[in-house]
Amino acid sequence: MSRKHSARLMDLIGKLGAALEEEDVVLLTEAVQTALRLESGEGFSARSVVSMRDGSPKLDCAWMGMLAQITPDQARSMALGLLEEAAAAESDAAMVKFFRGTGLTDERIGQVIFTVREIRSQRAQVVGDKQEPAAKDASFENVAPFGSKPS
Repeated sequence: MSRKHSARLMDLIGKLGAALEEEDVVLLTEAVQTALRLESGEGFSARSVVSMRDGSPKLDCAWMGMLAQITPDQARSMALGLLEEAAAAESDAAMVKFFRGTGLTDERIGQVIFTVREIRSQRAQVVGDKQEPAAKDASFENVAPFGSKPS
């Protein structure tokens, strides 16, 4: 079985490092980082790295072939946001299950879920540096309380 690209690139750097110009070593090192991120597959992965440009701490992140480099503060903000949204999703599902047992219509349940989400959004912090603001014309008709895809 052939070895991963990241390992082969590291071997090249080791073999040819002394003969290469510094910018070529930097280029190959960046290629190693990219290969490692892509080799992580469809799951989410993050690795701590140090920026070669300014020495600042960064995280190389990969998810389903998408690559990003973020700061530790951005990572913490996103992690907190994901935890909060996971809890909200479980809470929404519990409310739907409860209200369905009361005989409320799906339309009324959607209105209730929308109201709860509005209350949550009033206390929600922006996640990361470039989070898009919520739509200004949001209404309960645009909410999908039973999933993000229309049925």
